[in-house]
Amino acid sequence: PMGTEHAGHIRPHHSTQDRVRPSGNDNETTVLIVGGGPVGLVGAHLLARRGVRTIVAEKHFERLEAPKAHALNPRSLEICAAAGLPMKEIHAAATATEDGAYVRMMETLSAPQIGIIPYERQDDAVRALTPWPLINIEQPKFEEVVERTVAQAPNVDLRRGLEWRECLQVGDGVISTLWDRTTEQSVRIRSRYMI
Repeated sequence: PMGTEHAGHIRPHHSTQDRVRPSGNDNETTVLIVGGGPVGLVGAHLLARRGVRTIVAEKHFERLEAPKAHALNPRSLEICAAAGLPMKEIHAAATATEDGAYVRMMETLSAPQIGIIPYERQDDAVRALTPWPLINIEQPKFEEVVERTVAQAPNVDLRRGLEWRECLQVGDGVISTLWDRTTEQSVRIRSRYMI
């Protein structure tokens, strides 16, 4: 089990976002997804399209805005399109091509630029190879678009402030123990599968 030394590295900030449903008493589901980042959210979206009941347990109360990944390559975009994600919204959240065409090197985020190199091709000529050329999109903005999509699915329950600790395989399922950072109590979720 994860010790208490891992809890509380980031101070909780209670979200007022109404698109995130509260925990409630329903602690059984078909699939438990641990983590509400890009992989967890896209996974929840894919399962929702198949009608699979899913709980997404995300330990943070709000999306972390710290610098993370900042681009989606053509293969990732092709997967997003095939998965039925809202491509117009994803592109609208991306940095304009002319603003994201270069990698700028700096010692710190507030320091002057010390170098620049061209980024991967993003021009229309690339469309002969793929319908989805690379876009420069900050990971938090991508997550926001996917989360809005997932929040509309009636069979997905995104629970923020719920930190996974351990699991036990029993019979044909899994019992996971999680820590509810709001109530500071242990929560158990029984699922058929865990991702």
